[in-house]
Amino acid sequence: MKIHGQNLNGTHIIPVVIPRLDENNETRDIVFMAAAVKDFSEFDALVQMPKPKVITRPGKAPEPALDHPEYKAAIDDYSAKKGNWLYIKSLSATEGLEWERVDSKKPDTWSQWTDELQESGLTIAEINKITSAVDTVNGFNEEAYQNAMERFLARRRTQNQ
Repeated sequence: MKIHGQNLNGTHIIPVVIPRLDENNETRDIVFMAAAVKDFSEFDALVQMPKPKVITRPGKAPEPALDHPEYKAAIDDYSAKKGNWLYIKSLSATEGLEWERVDSKKPDTWSQWTDELQESGLTIAEINKITSAVDTVNGFNEEAYQNAMERFLARRRTQNQ
C-alpha cells in the first residue's frame, strides 16, 4: 500500500535525548531510540495466551469460565508481560543498550526494565520521557494523534482558502 506514492514500510523511530555531563563537565548526552513494534511473533513464541477452563453443565453447551479467578490472574500476567515486552522491544533500537537483569528471551525478567532504568541513574521524569516516546511511536499517545489531526485540519483550511 502507498499514500501519495510513498511506501509506509519505513521504521518509525523517536529519539529521546537525556542531557548529561561527564566527570569533566563535558556534554555526554544519552540517547534512547523508541521504535515502533510491528511484529509480535517473538512475544507470541515466548508467552502463550491463557485459555480459560471449560465449564460443562448438564443439558448446556460447554462454555469458557472467563470469570474464574485463575483465568483472570493469568490474563493480567499475560497483559503485563506483553506491555513490558513492548517497551523492551521498542527500546532495543537503542544502540549499545545492555540490560543487566532483563533478558529478552526470559519473560519473568521483563518487569524489571523500569527498575534498571532508575538504578542506572535516570530520574523518574527522564524515564517518563522514554516511556512516553515508546507510547507515542507505538500509537498509544492520544495527544500525539490529536496534534496530528489539528495539523491536518489546519493544512486543509489553508488549502481551501
